[in-house]
Amino acid sequence: MARDRLRGRRTELAALRAAVRGDRGRLVVVRGAAGTGKTALLRAAAAAWQADGARVIRLPPADGADPVRLLVDAVRAEFEQVGDAVVAERIATLTRRCETGPCPTAFPALTAIFDRIGRTGPTVLVADDADAPAAVLGAARRPGCLVVAACRDAPELLAAADEVLELGPLPEADLAPLLARAAGGLLDEAVPQALAAALGPLAGNPGAAIATVAELRRRGRLVRVGDRLCLADPVRPIALPPGHDLPARAGEAGLRLLAVVSALGSLRIDDLPVLAEVLGERLDPCGRLVDRLVEAGMLTAAPDGSLTCEPPALAAAAVEQVPVHAECAEFTRRLLAGNRTRVLAEYASRARPPLDPGEVSWLVAEADAIAAREPGRAVRWYAAALEQPGAAAAQPAALAEFLRLVVATGRYELLPDLDAAALPAELRHDLLVAQLLAVAHLGSLPPNAKRWWFAAVARIGERLPPVRQLRAQPVLSPGELTLLGHALLGDRDGCARTAARLRRRIAPETLDALAEAGNFADLATVLELLLGPRYRVPSHGPVAVYQRLLAQYRAGDWTSALSAARELAAGNETDSAGHQIAHLIAAEICTARGQLTAARRWLDPVPEGGALEAMRVWGEVGLLLHLGEYREAVGIVQRLLDRLAGRSRYGLDQLLRRALVLAHRAGDTAAAQRFLAELERQPRSLAVLQGRAFAHRDPVLAAEAADLARARGDVPDQLVALLVAAEIAEDPEPVLREAHELVDRCGAVGLRRIFQRPGLSAPQPRAGRTELSETELRIIELLREGYTNRRVASLLGVTVKTVENHLTRLFARTGCRSRVELVAASLQGRFGPAA
Repeated sequence: MARDRLRGRRTELAALRAAVRGDRGRLVVVRGAAGTGKTALLRAAAAAWQADGARVIRLPPADGADPVRLLVDAVRAEFEQVGDAVVAERIATLTRRCETGPCPTAFPALTAIFDRIGRTGPTVLVADDADAPAAVLGAARRPGCLVVAACRDAPELLAAADEVLELGPLPEADLAPLLARAAGGLLDEAVPQALAAALGPLAGNPGAAIATVAELRRRGRLVRVGDRLCLADPVRPIALPPGHDLPARAGEAGLRLLAVVSALGSLRIDDLPVLAEVLGERLDPCGRLVDRLVEAGMLTAAPDGSLTCEPPALAAAAVEQVPVHAECAEFTRRLLAGNRTRVLAEYASRARPPLDPGEVSWLVAEADAIAAREPGRAVRWYAAALEQPGAAAAQPAALAEFLRLVVATGRYELLPDLDAAALPAELRHDLLVAQLLAVAHLGSLPPNAKRWWFAAVARIGERLPPVRQLRAQPVLSPGELTLLGHALLGDRDGCARTAARLRRRIAPETLDALAEAGNFADLATVLELLLGPRYRVPSHGPVAVYQRLLAQYRAGDWTSALSAARELAAGNETDSAGHQIAHLIAAEICTARGQLTAARRWLDPVPEGGALEAMRVWGEVGLLLHLGEYREAVGIVQRLLDRLAGRSRYGLDQLLRRALVLAHRAGDTAAAQRFLAELERQPRSLAVLQGRAFAHRDPVLAAEAADLARARGDVPDQLVALLVAAEIAEDPEPVLREAHELVDRCGAVGLRRIFQRPGLSAPQPRAGRTELSETELRIIELLREGYTNRRVASLLGVTVKTVENHLTRLFARTGCRSRVELVAASLQGRFGPAA
């Protein structure tokens, strides 16, 4: 592991290796925070020095011992390689002088010893975690030996150093294999991102990152999905592991203070006297402790005087290691007894102390006052008030507004565990809808709600109690529930009929979008279209992840889409329509990338039959298309249509478009005619247009379909449209070039085989192979991952302007006109390292 941590430190290692050949008598200080790899670097440097013929003397940390005696013992330990009779005599003399106490001639004697050692060959004195005085190390430096000392921050050493090597964050590319080893396998792309967000400035610290990943593995929070390890329960905070240097440096009192600040979200410095009293500390030491934590970077002070704990992983570790719920509640209670301000409302929403009826009314009034302009904060204040015993029934207007805000902010986890049977009948409808959406978005329901909730859901189609007009707009009216049901069935006509009955105008393009989202079980998009600003997708949960997956798949960001599919698969729920479609999309991506075994692993868990049968067959025949088994695939689609008997199913238009290509390649004209007839019964205009263009070999229709697909920005649709256009066009070269740019952008190398048929070959790359520098190749590699210029600059440790200059030169040298062309040329093997 120590050797692995040396990744990315090649420059520093080369500098240390060369230092022994430079000017004699140098002091080189290696400075870095704990965990940055100082020890690993010194071990590698020692091996390099010895390989070059130098002798190495290692000085252990003093830990309070006499540094002179330690240095003598270090020389004695390496006597066989550095000593002779003269050195032995001088060591014995110095040892006798020091037996009775401090020796005023110790330093000259040490200098004489190292002078004798240095005459016989190059020598390096290495002090890891150096705490010996610079004068002691100077005993070796003055006669001409190289002295290398590692430290976090030692002013005396740094002032005396001839050279200082700063160990900064490890580059992301060098850190990745270390994390994979600590995790026990390849990490999904989302794990390093979550780790970086949790660790903040420690993200590039190999010690902190590796230890944190190892702790996640120990706790069972890394779940294997396919060939990658995913983060289980990604909403749960990532904490620094027990024993990490940062919490230890805070000390027991400091960690307790950090835990309180983290649990409260922030702390006003004006409230420190009350907190000190609650914690049983005197105010002055508590104030000095705050100053120390701010200076150490563990607390961040905002201009308004509030303190927050940073980084998030430290905050999570503090709360884990020092439970302070009682202290936070007592702190808030004492402040509430004095005065009630909006800052105290924020404390109360986080500490959740018990409140009396008057305090509940106060907190509700504060939430009412900010609901319009700060809904995210108001919904938390309502939640803290309404969870108090009897508060929900006593505050019906507040409960109604709270339920509306839960949906408008996506904060379903704040729903209190209410039994609707104890509430007024006019509130049950809204509570039922909010709980229904909570189950859909988070997959969970509070225990007390279950008794009434399941019975109510069973009667969802019946007439619910009338909603009293506690506000202008309910969470979801009964009519909107009906609209939602039609949309989730992909029933465009049903949506139109219901909208007309409700006298609600929905534009035709919105009806198309509702039907398409419903066909993909995309609940979040359906609700966004129906409710507008009254709905927000939660920041986490299966519905949010699934919507993100669909967006990334359609945008051509297939690496991120696969990561989202793994995140869904790592959760507990595996049988919903969204989860199954996610499996099918992941299988499609793997097929397009030529990873057919991985595609089969994604496809197999999706059951045959049922509402998703057409989509599953779409995935199945996609594999056969890549294998060239056209006739077998056509037969599978024919048998499916016989079973469906004309009834619409999810994803049928996608399957029929693919079936037309299969029938054409199989030479089955009758099947192609049947597939077109079935396709024309489907509602999607793009699919019908593509089908007609392909079936009738009409280049005008093909070009129109391609333009429509481009306008939609849907990469899978664009690929189908370009394939159709390429097979029909008299000159397929421009279309093929565009298609291959998309293929390269998605990393879908398996699709090249679909395009490379007789008469439909891929565009030929330019002759020759351009030699590029290591930096240029690294920039192109990062562009292939989809990083922006700013992100590339951050990863390489250069300015954005430097990256732009590199790209300008690359365009000029390679003949490429864009980042996409540059990446495509790289995938075609047109670039190589300079000799």
